[in-house]
Amino acid sequence: MSDPASNSAFSILRLYWDILRLKRGPEDLPVSAALLAITVAVRVGFGLLANTLIPQSESHPTALMFIDCIVVLVWGRAVLQVARRPERYLQTLSAVFGCELLLQVLSGATLAAYVAATAAGSTAVAQLAALAIYGIYLWILVAVVRILRSATGWPVIGCIAAVVVQGFITLAVAVAIFPELLTDMQKAVESGT
Repeated sequence: MSDPASNSAFSILRLYWDILRLKRGPEDLPVSAALLAITVAVRVGFGLLANTLIPQSESHPTALMFIDCIVVLVWGRAVLQVARRPERYLQTLSAVFGCELLLQVLSGATLAAYVAATAAGSTAVAQLAALAIYGIYLWILVAVVRILRSATGWPVIGCIAAVVVQGFITLAVAVAIFPELLTDMQKAVESGT
């Protein structure tokens, strides 16, 4: 006999995967506050695990993860209010966090490969892993834009602008709380990392 809860969890993960592959949309998810809460909690859990297992180049990685989650939750509410579709909040944000969760697992493995290759002095493997990480970031951008387009009905350029605004808001909040992040970012840019 199969466990209904595990079948349900598997079907939700499969929906997230299909959304990530641009084959389904947030409208295919159930309208559920519990699903959003569980998805955010699991994403945060994976983030905390990654922060302990993989060396982080940034200051305050755990705090930055929480800042990002809170900003995304508030930003999502604002975007859907502006689009006059607040009823789509639970599905839209569940889709965003679900896709981020799946890619977080993939990017964590890729980042671990990058760190191991760098430590071993394997420049080619490290560069390939870095390229893969950038590809993953691009993939999540495309997926979130697609989710927003489905949820809001806005043109692609409007959805891209909304995602860029969210990124700037997250950065502004993080720098307001941790001003030393500006210095850290400047050093990273200067060193080329």
